[in-house]
Amino acid sequence: MASLASALMIVGAIIIVDIKTTTLQDAANILTSLLGGGILAIYMVGFFTKLGDWRAVLIDLAFT
Repeated sequence: MASLASALMIVGAIIIVDIKTTTLQDAANILTSLLGGGILAIYMVGFFTKLGDWRAVLIDLAFT
């Protein structure tokens, strides 16, 4: 498990080096924009429905 986490961090660092933004803050804003929608959608499914379970979350993330 630690090897997998290490490999993912190395791949992430390589991707960050090749990003064509001016600052790391710009890259963080882009990443937050991409991932924030899915998290908001999970929250809204849980808030507005009574029958949300892990399947609803996975379907929600797939469409986000």
